[in-house]
Amino acid sequence: MRTRSQTDAIRVLKQVRDIRDAASTDAAPTDLKIRYAALAYRFPLLILRNGLQQTIGFLEGKAGSDAASAEYCFLRHIAEMLDVDPRELSEVIANAGLADYRRHTRRCLSVAIWYRRFAESLLGLDPTGNATMEDEDVDTDATT
Repeated sequence: MRTRSQTDAIRVLKQVRDIRDAASTDAAPTDLKIRYAALAYRFPLLILRNGLQQTIGFLEGKAGSDAASAEYCFLRHIAEMLDVDPRELSEVIANAGLADYRRHTRRCLSVAIWYRRFAESLLGLDPTGNATMEDEDVDTDATT
């Protein structure tokens, strides 16, 4: 039997690997990796400073209608971790009672650890978008 943390790690590992693989075939692979890694690092801080609903709203605003954006991918991954339809994530959180809102917040903060760890190890980037290991595909001048 696995702990919840182990189960989360397995799910997040698959999600971040998907980003790495998509970035290697995408026209602008570095941008997707850099933006996703930056989100992975900033996500828990955004929640603690602004709250979960405001953070989700901010990311939805950044994602817009671009389903290929790092923000949209990150939101989709968070929705999967909360077992919520990605299109209804904001609504579910906004309509949650206090107990459910706190539960969603704690859940997001607990999985955020795995996003940070795997973003660094699999995407090879630190929070500034600089390469943390030898990676020929990483263009450290492309940070924006």
